[in-house]
Amino acid sequence: MEATPAEVAGLIRSGKLLEARAALAERTGYRDLIERARIALHFGEYAQAEALAERAVSVAPPRNGRSLARALRLAARAGAGAPENDAVELAEVGRAELALTIYYVAMAAYFRNDFAAAGAWLGSHAPTQPATRARYLMLRGFVAAGKGDVAAQLECSDTALRLLRREAPDESYLLAQAAHVVALLVRELPCDGYGDALEALERELDWPPELELMRFGVLRALGWKRALLGDYEGAMAHLLRATFVTDDRLLRAYAHLDHASVAVFAGERASARAAFAASLAIIEQTDWPAVHSEAIAVLPFAAQVAAELGEGTTAQRLCRQAAALQPQIDARWALAHDGRFAAFLGEATAFAYFDRDRDRALLAGEAAYATFAQLGYAWRAGRLAALLASGTALAAWHERAEHWLAYYGTSPLRRLLRAPAAPALSPRQREVHRLMAQGKTGSQIATELGISTFTVRNHERLVMRAYGVHRRIELLERAR
Repeated sequence: MEATPAEVAGLIRSGKLLEARAALAERTGYRDLIERARIALHFGEYAQAEALAERAVSVAPPRNGRSLARALRLAARAGAGAPENDAVELAEVGRAELALTIYYVAMAAYFRNDFAAAGAWLGSHAPTQPATRARYLMLRGFVAAGKGDVAAQLECSDTALRLLRREAPDESYLLAQAAHVVALLVRELPCDGYGDALEALERELDWPPELELMRFGVLRALGWKRALLGDYEGAMAHLLRATFVTDDRLLRAYAHLDHASVAVFAGERASARAAFAASLAIIEQTDWPAVHSEAIAVLPFAAQVAAELGEGTTAQRLCRQAAALQPQIDARWALAHDGRFAAFLGEATAFAYFDRDRDRALLAGEAAYATFAQLGYAWRAGRLAALLASGTALAAWHERAEHWLAYYGTSPLRRLLRAPAAPALSPRQREVHRLMAQGKTGSQIATELGISTFTVRNHERLVMRAYGVHRRIELLERAR
C-alpha cells in the first residue's frame, strides 16, 4: 500500500530518511519530487538533488511552485561547486513556501562561502513554524562558523535544540542535528547553560540508523562532560556505548581514542594502552587517500594520544601521515575548518616532538595555541598552554593555562597546572643570568666574572634558550 503524504512527512520528521526515500521512489508528482530532492540534499547527493529539483521545476504549479524548486536546485548546484546562480523570484512564492524557499537560497549562498549573503537572506524573513525557525537557527550557526565565530554557532544550535524540545518534540531529525552540533562544541566552549539537554535527549529520542552519526557525537560529548567533572567511570561508560552505536570503523577509532585519552587522564595506563591499540589497528587498516577529508582529523588525535602514552615514534609517524593528507581537504570544508585542522596537527606535533625536538614542538604548539585561543577552545588551549608551560620557564604560558582551564572550575583538569619549572643551568650560567637580571651589559658581566665578552655572549645565548626566549629584553621582563 502506497504511503500517504502525511506518513512520508512523519518518516522525515522522525529521521527515517531511508524509509521516506523508499516510499517516494519513482513518484513524480511535484511535492514528491521536492521531498526526494530535499532528502538527496541531506545525504550530500548534489547531482541527484539537482536533477530532481529540475524535474520539479518542470511540473510545478505555474503560479507559485517553481521558486521553491529553483531554490532547491540552486542549493544543489552550489553544493556541487557550480559557480553560477539561478534566478529565484520571491514575488511569485506563496506564503506557505516562502520560508523554505528563502532557507534554500541562503543554503546555496552558504555553500558558495558567501556568508554575508546567506546572513542577509536569513534575516529577511521571520518564520513562525517551529521546525523552520530551528532550520534558520542552525543555518545561521553554520554561517557563523564559516566566519570563524564558533561561539555563535554553539549559541544558535543550542537555541534550536531548546526550541525544538519545547515546541516540536516530534522533529527527531532536526533535534538530532542540533544536538550533534552542540555536542561537537560543548567540550571546547564550556559556556554555562549550554548542552544541558543532551543527556535527557539521548535517552528519550528514537534514534534510527540514519541518525547514528549524530547519536555518536552526543555520546562522545557526554563522555567528555563526565570526564571533565572527574566522573571517569561514567565517562568511559558513555564512550563504550559510542563504539556500539555505529558500524563505521573510523567513528569507532574516535571512540577508542576518546577512551584512551580519558584513561590517561584518570591514570589508568593499561586501559589507555588497550584502547589506543584498538584504534591503531583500525588506523593501520584504513585506505587514507580514499577517506572523506573531515575524517582525516582522527590522525592528529591519534598522534596526540600516542605521545601522551610515551609512544613518540608512533606519534611522529601519525603526524607525518596527517601532514601528507592535509592538501586533500576540499576547499569548502577548508574555509571553515582548515585553520582548525592545521591547529589539530600543530597540537599533535607539540605533543609528539616535545621530548625529542623541543624547538619544533614549541613552534608548532604556539601556532596551534593562537588558533585555539582565537576560537575560544578552552580545553585545547588550556591543555596546550599547560604543556608549553612545562617546556619553558615562561610564566606567561602558565598564566594562559590558568586562564583557559579556569572555565572548568574545580574540575580535575586543574592537575594539569604546574608551576613553571626553572631550567637547568650550569653554575656559570646561573651567575650570568643573575647579572643579566640586574641589567648589566655583556662587558660589565665579563669584567665582574673575569671572562671574555665572547664567553659571556655564549652563556647569554644558552640562558635565553633555556628560558625559551629569543631576546635579552624578554628575559629581563620575565625577571621583573
